[in-house]
Amino acid sequence: MMCLFLAGVAIPLLAQPSMNSTKITNAAGRIPLGLPNHGAAPGGLFSLEGLGAGSESLLTAAGFPLPTAGLGGFRLRLTTAGAALDIPVLELSPAGLVALLPSSAPPGEASIEVTNPRGAKASSAMRIVPAAPGLFSRNGRGSGPGVISNVADSGELTLNSLVNSARPGQRVALWATGLGRIEGDEIAGELPGERSVDLEVFVGGKLAPIASKTRSGCTDGLPVVPFRACAGVDRIDVQIPELQGCHVPVAVRAGGVISNHVSIAVAPDGGRCSDPGGLQSSDYETLPGEGNVTFGSVALVRAEVGSGSSGTMVDSALASFQRLDLARFFSLRGLGIETSPGACSVYAYTGEALIGQEEPVQGQFLSAGPELTLRGPQGIRPLKSKAAAAAEGAAYEATLGTSTIIDGNVYPGSGTPFLEPGAYELSAGGGVDVGAFSVSFNLARKAAWKRNTSPFTGLMDTVVRSKDYLVEWTGGEEGKFVVFYGSADSGSADGGGSASFFCLERAEKGSLTVPAYILQSLPGGGGTEIPGFGIFGGKPGILALISGLADVRSFQAPGIHLSSLTASHMDASTAAFQ
Repeated sequence: MMCLFLAGVAIPLLAQPSMNSTKITNAAGRIPLGLPNHGAAPGGLFSLEGLGAGSESLLTAAGFPLPTAGLGGFRLRLTTAGAALDIPVLELSPAGLVALLPSSAPPGEASIEVTNPRGAKASSAMRIVPAAPGLFSRNGRGSGPGVISNVADSGELTLNSLVNSARPGQRVALWATGLGRIEGDEIAGELPGERSVDLEVFVGGKLAPIASKTRSGCTDGLPVVPFRACAGVDRIDVQIPELQGCHVPVAVRAGGVISNHVSIAVAPDGGRCSDPGGLQSSDYETLPGEGNVTFGSVALVRAEVGSGSSGTMVDSALASFQRLDLARFFSLRGLGIETSPGACSVYAYTGEALIGQEEPVQGQFLSAGPELTLRGPQGIRPLKSKAAAAAEGAAYEATLGTSTIIDGNVYPGSGTPFLEPGAYELSAGGGVDVGAFSVSFNLARKAAWKRNTSPFTGLMDTVVRSKDYLVEWTGGEEGKFVVFYGSADSGSADGGGSASFFCLERAEKGSLTVPAYILQSLPGGGGTEIPGFGIFGGKPGILALISGLADVRSFQAPGIHLSSLTASHMDASTAAFQ
């Protein structure tokens, strides 16, 4: 392959760029095609992935004026109903490119053409909307901890993290793009100043007071984000409401469009955070000041999937031990818990809707031996390592039992139901990375979901996305937590988008409400169920009530800084999102 060397960066010269509209997204939010909040806004940054433009290095625009003639030999040209514009490319990386959509671009359907260094061209449809807000995240994928700055009384900015939390009442700066067009020539130079945009900010499900909303300038204290040019970025300063948690969800709504969800760490006195139902501030005392972090995660799940009193039940276990550098560890969506009590968070992704999306940040797997051993009231089960060799690290997993449920009666299939209430022990003999350990815990009884089915739609739940959705349950034990989950698939061709939401509440409360602004991030559809005949007119979504069962949240193992242990019962059903 021939390469062009520019400023010490090797850019492959491709025979033909590959491009489709599913890979054009807001550069911060990364909301994929097919979701209600997908699109690019004038005056904001967008990303174009999948060009095969990669090198091991990053090439960025040197400054103003922005390079409308291209970057590294890659050029973009936008064609709309009324204009044709050369688009400034701000960043070229192994993943693709980041560009600024000029404020002069009119909303509507457009076509964007990319030309590579050899002159080969490819084009794709592009959706331009008045506002498509996106919040920058530390993992660069639009989820997990946000790129959020704590603002000191002196005005000094420090990056929010699990060990540098914001305080309730403190001012923080959110970094965003896609709030809408601005006045002036943004290609010629920076245009800092106040933004007159209709804006709301949700922190932990509460409306946060907005202190200021400005177009950022080059000297505005912009933290490290997935690009280097100070164009197309907005700063939103808000006051944190009275709440706390390590993964408090944050979202903004601009021009009636909701952004992606990121998280912020909040603690009463700042510093290290604690998650109710998750890791505590004392757990983070073991973190090193620099270098690598090692962590372990164990999840035990009983999943009942079906309609009414019939379906399938599967007991499963998954565990892993990983090593990450400190910066990437702080980008994780969470260990065992990814939102805060009384709040909901949304994840958007490409592909089919599944319960529990893969963590975008992956580390190096560690070995705790060839298998883990789980002992419980129903006997002993091994969790086998997926490693090819004994000394290699890999995930551990096991299907503990499968059953069929007919009219409320359980008929064992491959093994009897295993995850019954009672006392358990998880142990490992140790491996080259993680030493021998043992943790004892108890599993409680599940909470019972009070379903919202209707005789007119059979056994499939129906969710009206423009309204709040009430969820109720009985039997929740004090000190435990309940998660309510929903997901829907856009059904778009070429790998369109799906979205999922998670809401967390204390089990003893017996209910939670999913706000309409959360539901409006999901695509509509799911069809209609005709009892006795099936589902017609679309692909159904999923709703699930997930009960936390374990009385232990973490464990100690030699060679591991942090750990998380979760056990849950998931009661899932099909749903239509209207």
